[in-house]
Amino acid sequence: APFEVKYLEVSRTSLMPLIIKTKADVIKHYSSNYRNASLAEFIIQKLGRNPARIIPALKQIGFTSLNQKIKSLIHTKKEKERIKQVVDFYAEEILRELKLNEEGVNLFLKKSGIFNERVAICDIGYEGTIQKTLEEVKKDKILGLYLMTNSKASSLKYSHGFLENNLKLSKFKSLKSFVRIVESVMFCSPSGTVINYDRTGSPVFDKLQPEEAGRLNANSYTWKGMIDLYLLLKKRFGRDISL
Repeated sequence: APFEVKYLEVSRTSLMPLIIKTKADVIKHYSSNYRNASLAEFIIQKLGRNPARIIPALKQIGFTSLNQKIKSLIHTKKEKERIKQVVDFYAEEILRELKLNEEGVNLFLKKSGIFNERVAICDIGYEGTIQKTLEEVKKDKILGLYLMTNSKASSLKYSHGFLENNLKLSKFKSLKSFVRIVESVMFCSPSGTVINYDRTGSPVFDKLQPEEAGRLNANSYTWKGMIDLYLLLKKRFGRDISL
């Protein structure tokens, strides 16, 4: 039977209003999975807030300055508590903003067709986070097809990775380094990350950083090359092989 294909403009960030409902949710989500950066970078990039506002409270929390580095791989109990206090400082503000965006994301999903009876999503991977969120919103299972999945996606009833499926995390870390190259060149959107939706349900994209220009330019040449190769093979061998 024929089926309709749509590009679903979502991200983990844009779906946050559906996941985070309380101040405790804000602290739990934003206090994990942060990279090794300065405190100022963490506040700007992870929380989307103004770091200058927290300066009077820094000493009480346990930081010496906004330039102080925070670890990303090895978390001490003391460091975790300090990060939680930083997030707590901005939590009410973040929660208010998420609630304002809730109407827009719901409207977008209704228009997207995600609530149709039979739906499948195709994504890069790796843990099926977006699929889990959409299933929760839809209150039904969705088929997820991925470039690769790790063991954290094993809780999903209907998901499958093309390169690797439910790969153990110990093996996944080394393979991910290679896949990241393929991912950033072939599969990343040229529009940047969707951060939220306006009142009409239209996606709002994050501003691209200057260093992204080179990657996007390389991507456009790569995509054009893949299309040109496909057309050449189709023209030359179309009668002999199925393309």
